[in-house]
Amino acid sequence: MARAAHDLRTPLTSMRLIADALHDGLLPDPGVRRAYLESLQANIARMTDLVEAAFEASQLDAGDVTLRREPVRLGDLVLDLLLRFEPHATAVGVHLQADIAEAAITVHGDRSRISGILDNLAQNAIRHTPPGSTVRVTVEADSSTARVRVRDACGGMSDNELDRIFDRRRRGAAAGATAGSGLGLAIASTFAHLHGGRLVAVNSEPGCEVRLEVPLHRGP
Repeated sequence: MARAAHDLRTPLTSMRLIADALHDGLLPDPGVRRAYLESLQANIARMTDLVEAAFEASQLDAGDVTLRREPVRLGDLVLDLLLRFEPHATAVGVHLQADIAEAAITVHGDRSRISGILDNLAQNAIRHTPPGSTVRVTVEADSSTARVRVRDACGGMSDNELDRIFDRRRRGAAAGATAGSGLGLAIASTFAHLHGGRLVAVNSEPGCEVRLEVPLHRGP
């Protein structure tokens, strides 16, 4: 909570300055005013991410989390992810590509929580992939485990960063920080464990791969 509160200071300060400028009539040029409003929207989005991360972290700490388990087809979640993230990826010049080995790959878990894990991985990958490069999302399975691999083009991370990427105490600038708080991947990792799975991070040319591994569901 202290980390989130600290990180909220920057967008709040920016929003206050923008509000003051608008109130005082200091932005008569429509183009400049539009740019300030876009900055205001970006800061609101950043604050929302920080508050949601802090709220989820507090729920996990209190043990106040209930998973609503059902059969979940990972391919469907990835296709939904592409629909939601493709406009943003295109806007920043990043190609978003999916490779679904088998449409019927299914796990038993909470659809919204698994979707949240994948959203976090995709958001991080897009953020740290340079324009003109590709983020690849792959769905596959073996006899017991379903996997979703998210590979970016960040250029790779040091062994020390990889070892600590899911540590809530970590605060880094590399491909793991969510809105600067460092909470996002730690929360995603906890939810993966609650599903009997895990998140794994490795270097994989031309960047990093973070994969979700969850037991395969073979029920009706």
